[in-house]
Amino acid sequence: MGYRLKRIQKGKPLKTTPETDAIFANVKAARAPAAAEAETLEILVDTRAKVNEREYARGGKNADPVGRYGGEGVGPCPPPAARKWIPLGGLMVATGGLALVFGSKETSDFWVDGLRVRWARVSVGCRSIRRLVVYLDNGPNCSGTRAQFLKRMVAFADWSGLEVRLVYDPPYHGKYNPVERCWSSLERKWGGALLTCLDVILGYARRMTWKGRPPTADHLVGDYQDGIWLTKAQ
Repeated sequence: MGYRLKRIQKGKPLKTTPETDAIFANVKAARAPAAAEAETLEILVDTRAKVNEREYARGGKNADPVGRYGGEGVGPCPPPAARKWIPLGGLMVATGGLALVFGSKETSDFWVDGLRVRWARVSVGCRSIRRLVVYLDNGPNCSGTRAQFLKRMVAFADWSGLEVRLVYDPPYHGKYNPVERCWSSLERKWGGALLTCLDVILGYARRMTWKGRPPTADHLVGDYQDGIWLTKAQ
């Protein structure tokens, strides 16, 4: 009848700004020296959409009746969603190593705490690193003008002893961050599985592969509160 499959045009940004090309040029200029500096570590950071606990992922139907992935096992009829989890991905540019950190809500504090967990895992093998270059989008919780985020990043720099450089992609172009490609591997891993609890979510995350090896997967304890603002004096 003349029907055919059509590819979804997800690669096109919804909007552009006059500064888009200049910002991309800035990103390229920042990556060139960073890749050549032995004392510099590059990391790509971004978040994914919320993961619903106790709901079918992606509209699937298969449950985990025997608890193969760390849960207690469930039947085919799930209870209502209990919690939502935000995954934060950190991708090492040089090695392709991936780390996933799950938290209760996407806030500036969650972003920095996730980065702190990532650095704590790799710092032992990176004693020669003096500079950290973080590539990220310009979202509301990690913006270069978000006072709470900048305050926490200063505290992170003091705690780690690193010089930290934040390199932002243009607005509406976050999909160009390579860490975005990791989420498709995670989606394929849990497919239509019933994510009954946090243990099951972490179990699936640790069994996915990226660049031929599994990522680390952690979760941050506690509920993150949004709406934290600083005064101009602070």
